[in-house]
Amino acid sequence: MSNRVIVIGLLWGLTLVACGSTEEPSPQESCRSTCDGCCTTSGRCMRGVEVSACGVGGQACKDCGSQNRCGSDGTCQGPAASDSGTTPADAGTDAGTTADSGTPPPPPPPPTPCGAIALPLVNGKAQVSGTTVGAGSQAVGAYGGIDGTEVFYSFNLANTTANITDVVITVTPRDAAFQPVVYVRQGTCDASQSELYQSCVAAHQPGATVQFHTRSSSPGSGTYYVVVDGLSATGGAFDLSIEIGGRASHSCADVLSLPGRRFTVRGSYRHGDDTLKLSCNRAGSQDRVYRLETSEPSYLRARVEDGDGSNSSSLAVASLCGGQELACSYTLDSVLLPAGTHYLWLDRYFAYSNDNPGYILRADLTAPLPGDACAQARPLVFSNGVEGGTATDKVTATGLHDDGNWSCYSNGADLAYSFTTDRTLTLRASATDSTGNTLSLNVVRAACTQDSRVSCSTSPLNIAELPAGSYFLWVDGLEPDSGTVSLDASLTAPAPPPP
Repeated sequence: MSNRVIVIGLLWGLTLVACGSTEEPSPQESCRSTCDGCCTTSGRCMRGVEVSACGVGGQACKDCGSQNRCGSDGTCQGPAASDSGTTPADAGTDAGTTADSGTPPPPPPPPTPCGAIALPLVNGKAQVSGTTVGAGSQAVGAYGGIDGTEVFYSFNLANTTANITDVVITVTPRDAAFQPVVYVRQGTCDASQSELYQSCVAAHQPGATVQFHTRSSSPGSGTYYVVVDGLSATGGAFDLSIEIGGRASHSCADVLSLPGRRFTVRGSYRHGDDTLKLSCNRAGSQDRVYRLETSEPSYLRARVEDGDGSNSSSLAVASLCGGQELACSYTLDSVLLPAGTHYLWLDRYFAYSNDNPGYILRADLTAPLPGDACAQARPLVFSNGVEGGTATDKVTATGLHDDGNWSCYSNGADLAYSFTTDRTLTLRASATDSTGNTLSLNVVRAACTQDSRVSCSTSPLNIAELPAGSYFLWVDGLEPDSGTVSLDASLTAPAPPPP
């Protein structure tokens, strides 16, 4: 047999051996072949330098104790060990030994549990900026964070002579795409069981500020860990503030400011008083009040969810704390607030107050768009000015709000136009959306109230004799899929009376 035949036979045999197995590698084996860190049993690649994920080069992840950390060689090391495994006694002069005195340097401080950054409280407050970008992923909160990376912070709460201590924690994203999750643990940082009851809050939208506040009964001393996590793998920069001892929104005398223009707040009615009865609620129990600052006219959208999943809380907004309500409902939608200070009240139906006193408040403030209301009305310019003529306009309905039922036929988001005439004219107008639906039209005088309504009709609108003056033309009944609103209008001389 020739050498060529022998070589071919060997190659064929090797091919059979290599291709003969159809078994897929286990997830962990697959992880080992691609992982620079360590592999979990589910095949997830960890960084390999985390407290609870130790190992390098595709090793199986080791679980290090809370007082240990991972060295660069992938092994768990004690508190006094360095990454290389060299103790201070072995380090010699290279590690900082003073050759003249022969005194070894002090041992390095033990690593902080979970790599937490200690925040000293000054007058009960602490502030810091950070980022979750490049951080590890070793913790999950009760309301999210499984896909995000997180940063740990710690603070110590000393014994207090007060019976109740308020704790307010606020995280404001610096990156619009960052959707933070914040949770608080007590005593230990690396166990989900140490998370405080109802202490996890997740932003309802990317870029939204999250705030957690609770009232801790004494003794509440000890070490607390604040975990800033994310709802997705996209991390981001943030600002964190902690305030201990401030009163937490019990009444007008101790009102708490709401953070920013988009926020998710987790709080509790516990230890609260019943200081206000809302007009839209039944007999109430504990309530909460927040202060809301607006530097420009803004639409408020807010809803509250109770800790037990029920909808037993009502919301009211007023420009005077405890004063006349601008709106009151279980959900506030498109309430136009003028620039200034406003107060948002939460009031819970008494029958549910002792079952689960927690709540989550979600709210957004958005600036009005042109055409959103009378104050932002789009000018309807006719070809002959105040003498009339024709006018057309096209507007995207996206982002417009519902400012009330201006229509006599259908309701929805609306669009306001303004125009002025100097003589009596005949007004004809029609409006349609991108789906071909005809929209309701409503003409009101300059007072811009439903009491000042002149006429209301589905398209087309026809007013035979509209006296000289200033008016608003409202288009109503817009839906999320309305697309582009097309308006056609004309002002012409009235027909002469019959002979």
